[in-house]
Amino acid sequence: MALDIDRFAHVESLLQRWDPRVKILSLSLFIIAVALLTTLPLAIASLCAALLLLHQSHLPKHFVAHGVQFVMLPLSYPGVAAFHILGLPFAWEGLRLATLIVIKALTIVLTAYAIFGTSRFDISMIALQHLKCPKIFIQMLLFTYRYIFVFIAEM
Repeated sequence: MALDIDRFAHVESLLQRWDPRVKILSLSLFIIAVALLTTLPLAIASLCAALLLLHQSHLPKHFVAHGVQFVMLPLSYPGVAAFHILGLPFAWEGLRLATLIVIKALTIVLTAYAIFGTSRFDISMIALQHLKCPKIFIQMLLFTYRYIFVFIAEM
């Protein structure tokens, strides 16, 4: 099973026609904005924007679904317990915070798919160089990307 994020970079879409530098810069700013959100309505609005962006990318649904299945729902939060489940305290504030975290994480992951799934990976790395991203960071990304496949092959 291949994990290469750019395997559908050849698919024609509006997002695929963007200059990779513009795509990385603008969508990275969107990701940072999402990470800084503190309210549920804004997080839901950003998730809708990410879903629209993903729809415009024309990436196959099964490809994206495989990548986002790892977003987990953390349900522990210190607070006044409304009730207990299997002896563990359950606070409504914890559910609200967990929902906010999951929506933000899902939005960021979907946006990352839209960024890197619509350009070849090597082109994206060149775009990062043009955006003056530190070379050590780009090399770390390249080595990480390369050795993911080595680790998978060794398993």
